Amino acid sequence: MEGGGRLVLERAGLHTTVQDEGRWGYQHLGVPVGGALDLAALHRANALVGNMPGEAAFEVTLVGCTVRAETGLHVAVTGARFDVRVNDVAMPPDTALRLLPGDELVLGERRCGARAYVAVRGGLDVPVVLGSRSAWPLLPRRGALQDGARVFVGTRVVGPVGTAGSPTPAPVALLRVLPGPDAATAPGVLAALCDGTYRVTPAASRMAYPLEGPAVPLVVPGRPSSGTATGALQILPSGLPVLLMAERQTTGGYPVAAIVISADLTHAAQLAPGDEVRFTPTTRADALRALRTAEAPWGAQP
Repeated sequence: MEGGGRLVLERAGLHTTVQDEGRWGYQHLGVPVGGALDLAALHRANALVGNMPGEAAFEVTLVGCTVRAETGLHVAVTGARFDVRVNDVAMPPDTALRLLPGDELVLGERRCGARAYVAVRGGLDVPVVLGSRSAWPLLPRRGALQDGARVFVGTRVVGPVGTAGSPTPAPVALLRVLPGPDAATAPGVLAALCDGTYRVTPAASRMAYPLEGPAVPLVVPGRPSSGTATGALQILPSGLPVLLMAERQTTGGYPVAAIVISADLTHAAQLAPGDEVRFTPTTRADALRALRTAEAPWGAQP
């Protein structure tokens, strides 16, 4: 049977976790969806090694890592641009790589983007909790792996190993948005949001990105808490926006001025603290077309 094997995360980096497409169906119990922030990059990495698009992989945040193969493995690295090396030999990104027992895959200096994905043929064989292998967000450090973590590889293979995939798109700092459910209560709020330039603060996490920039005039007195969505731009009492990400809280009471379209969440996922971001309005029809175009090559269903 294909797949199988073991690897050691010799150097875990700043915040490396196991992520798949998330933990759906439990938000009514207060369980965040979680999963990979950049689903498009996850899908590309898995396609290169012959996995299902949403198979569990490593999500490597801001600082690289070192993976040592204990058995022969096929791997692929997508997403944020790191210097990728195997045994000190430079390797191209977005390519399936063969590791022999004892080989080291090193993600070194980060060039751009915030999160890289390392997929292994057969998937990462970690426990399934509530239907997902994604890191459990209530664990210390939200499930980040430690140096020396040993991970088994599964046998969940559905296709051949690829050669080279489409290059990971360069990060885009202009995100398309649709009006949020509270935008109608304050005429001009969407225009005000889209006129500003914002910066991701150091407090950004897999849960949300607080943003610095022009205040947005949106106050909805007595607004009840409601369900949240990835990509929602909540407006704090200060007028500053917060962009909700995959590990967002399941409900929230802050008004929502806009929602980043699903196709652009891949770009939002690659924003690092200090990066600038702007917003531009779009239509639902354009948002659906963009999502179909983004996901079509990898077999995911919008």
